[in-house]
Amino acid sequence: MSKNRTMKIFVTLFASMATLYSIAQNTISASLDNENTYSINPMIYGYNQDHSTPNSDENWGSRRLGGNRMSVFNWENGASNSGKDVATFTNDNRIPSLIGTTWNARNDAGEAYRKFHQDNLDGGVESIITVPIMGWAAADKDGPNSTTPPSSRWLYVQPKKTGSFSLTPDLTDDSIFVDESIHWLVNEFGSASTSTGVKYISLDNEPGLWNSTHPNAFPNTISLQDYVSKVIETAKAIKAVDPDVKLIAGEFTGIRIIKFKDASDWDSETTGYTDFPSYFLDKLKQASVSEGIDLIDYISFHYYPQHKVDSDNNFSSSGVVIRNSTSSENYVRRERMDLARSLWDENYLEPSWLTSANLNNEPHNILNRIQNAIDTYFPGVGIMIGEWDFGHDMDISHGIATVDALGVFAQNKVQIANRWNTSSGNSGNYTEQAYKLLRNYDGALSTFGDLCIPTSFSNKNKASVWASKSSTDQKIHLLLLNKDLSKTNNYEIKLGEENYSVESVWGFDENTSLTEITESTSNVSGDSLYFSVPSLSAYHVVLSPDNVTGIHSTFSPEIKLKQLNKNQFALSHDVHWKLFDMKGRLLQENFGKLIDTGLMNTGVYIVKSGNKSWKILK
Repeated sequence: MSKNRTMKIFVTLFASMATLYSIAQNTISASLDNENTYSINPMIYGYNQDHSTPNSDENWGSRRLGGNRMSVFNWENGASNSGKDVATFTNDNRIPSLIGTTWNARNDAGEAYRKFHQDNLDGGVESIITVPIMGWAAADKDGPNSTTPPSSRWLYVQPKKTGSFSLTPDLTDDSIFVDESIHWLVNEFGSASTSTGVKYISLDNEPGLWNSTHPNAFPNTISLQDYVSKVIETAKAIKAVDPDVKLIAGEFTGIRIIKFKDASDWDSETTGYTDFPSYFLDKLKQASVSEGIDLIDYISFHYYPQHKVDSDNNFSSSGVVIRNSTSSENYVRRERMDLARSLWDENYLEPSWLTSANLNNEPHNILNRIQNAIDTYFPGVGIMIGEWDFGHDMDISHGIATVDALGVFAQNKVQIANRWNTSSGNSGNYTEQAYKLLRNYDGALSTFGDLCIPTSFSNKNKASVWASKSSTDQKIHLLLLNKDLSKTNNYEIKLGEENYSVESVWGFDENTSLTEITESTSNVSGDSLYFSVPSLSAYHVVLSPDNVTGIHSTFSPEIKLKQLNKNQFALSHDVHWKLFDMKGRLLQENFGKLIDTGLMNTGVYIVKSGNKSWKILK
């Protein structure tokens, strides 16, 4: 993609609706609810361990140490087993290697945890560390392992140690202890209540697939009773060591967060419950009341969409699995930009086998289902999406879909979300573009606001509108996504507040990487913003509060400043401008072209308009 091409936007008062809304344009209506804002947790802008460094330009909010190997991870020596990820079911050094431990420290107790968390502390990123609860961990790093436990190649995983803890655990006792690993972390970094402690611990990974990913270590179909028991006992043991740590349970795959129908006791255990989170949260709440402490703090699932469509965008068993496709055909692009809708849109019917096989041809509406279960059975538990991925991050549709997902997370009060893998460093990577649009749009770590503004909008198959506000400066941030393959979207947005003007606009499209959108003129009428976005584009619009009424304009490269005489200067266009002295004190503010310094002392002054400034000498 060319970074030098200039994208253009047009923000206009709709003086003539007939003129503006041509055949080649869509009309998108949106409304912001400024009366009911709520906090956005920056941990939704997270990723998993197989990314380069935690302090990158994407300005990540969290980093998770997870994946299949963590189900059989041995914290005492850094060993893990590949399971079916490697055909030979290998015991090896993969986890310490993945996160960059030194060769000499690769076998040290806790070293993988230590290196992971220390890197995150250095990068200002919150750590999420996964501990095993499945039941068995790799004993060694000696290569292919076809044995089934119990054997010398496996160690028993126990939640609680009956004896005293050791910082140099016994490698000959045939067991590893989860609570001892937490004690080691507390000794190394302090408790979760301190600034350096590990604050988030996740209880294993994708339990519904244990017998598939780790058929040697866990050959039997999981039962809900067994799983719930493992969660309760491990949570009790961990919080006995560090009561302030936040525990994450679940990490369920896909639809299992709603219907865990492949559990051996699904029918008998879930009688009377509408879905799995209702059952699970009720059991955990009952145990929490019994123990006098909240045993879990978050319920997590993994979201890998299963949309499978033909060229007419209808579900077909012989169609294309969108997440796995590297095609840039229009029908694939259209469907990819809808992938996030199954999370929240109560009217969206996902074209996948899950819809008919598991949900009786009903909308998935996953986040609302989980939140309803939380509100009913365990109020206060947060929602986490431990892994998610939409595939083909080298296509514009992926970039738009990723921005859409981040907006969905904020709107629906998701507390933590961690993207799985990305083609980091590849030229044109839209995952990077998408995250930077929200987390570092100007290269100076400026971000989407920290308060979500609930938003409603029309034409969800053509567009998305997500909004936030900054609690420090009251700026409104809008994410305007045009999912149409060929038509411009014209947005009519009720802001809910007056006296706002467009400060800056940032975005990317198929031909241009993330850049400031220049040559833009903005006009706001009352509390309404009118905005046009070209097809297949993702924009971030920053609105600033301004008591100056009338028409406001942001700076564009075509606006020039010239000196008329010794006292007067002129801008080439009518704009909102401010005049400052060299100490930053505001001296004049106006709208127009002419700047008159006749009553001012000799010296150097600064003229600012939008994001541009000039020095003038009187």
